[in-house]
Amino acid sequence: MRRILLFILFITLIGVLGCEEEVNSSNQQKSILTEEKATKNGELYTRETEHIKFYYYEKNADYIEDMAETIEEEYDRIVEDLQVDNIDEKINFTIYPTLEEFHQAIFKPDAPDWVVGTCLGPYTLKMVSPNSDGLVHDYNSLMNVVIHEFTHALTMIQYPQAKQIWILEAIALYEANQIRDPKDVEYLVEGDYPSIQELNASSGKSAEKVYAIGHIIIEYINEKWSMDEVRELLKENGDIEKVLGVTEGEFEKGFYKYMEDKYLGSN
Repeated sequence: MRRILLFILFITLIGVLGCEEEVNSSNQQKSILTEEKATKNGELYTRETEHIKFYYYEKNADYIEDMAETIEEEYDRIVEDLQVDNIDEKINFTIYPTLEEFHQAIFKPDAPDWVVGTCLGPYTLKMVSPNSDGLVHDYNSLMNVVIHEFTHALTMIQYPQAKQIWILEAIALYEANQIRDPKDVEYLVEGDYPSIQELNASSGKSAEKVYAIGHIIIEYINEKWSMDEVRELLKENGDIEKVLGVTEGEFEKGFYKYMEDKYLGSN
């Protein structure tokens, strides 16, 4: 009987040690980032993935892993959606400790608080750190912004001719899954629908409107036509009539009917 108990204890101990080893092995999985390196100015540090080179400050170091994983997990899907085939180098992504420092870095010190990321060129992204104080976005929302800005970079690489704000922001919102319920947008509920021209605004109150419906615009085009037409719109700089065979007015009418039926009910 004693031998049996000792044998059971031995087997149990092996099982516990095996589980501990498995947990330790899991916790020590290799990072997708390279080792941290200091830059020449002594303030910024760098780490790289296969596709991104991050620049960041010491206080932001803990968040680079999440940002890197967020991009790399979605990389193949976005590249496929946009049919990107000419990436020549890694994309540089600089992270700033505070919103004020970020706005200064993009030469927009008076930018509204919701401006937390930007794409300054096909290989240049800038964003505020997820641990910055006083942000209007939560952590998950900021991870979506990471994908949003990364999509802008890939779009600029593959479709440098695309300049129309409505299609550029719409595809970035779509790929980042940034969708807003139209029922939460007062002017949409009241039937005051913006035109494509309004969605192209780069300043003033109209500049925010594309963010309310951009995701749904791509969703509509994809369902009524296909992602091929979305890519053609990028290629043709948002020329709706040339790509879709309808006028802007006809497109707006069809889109808002789609939005009403799917999101606004009887409105």
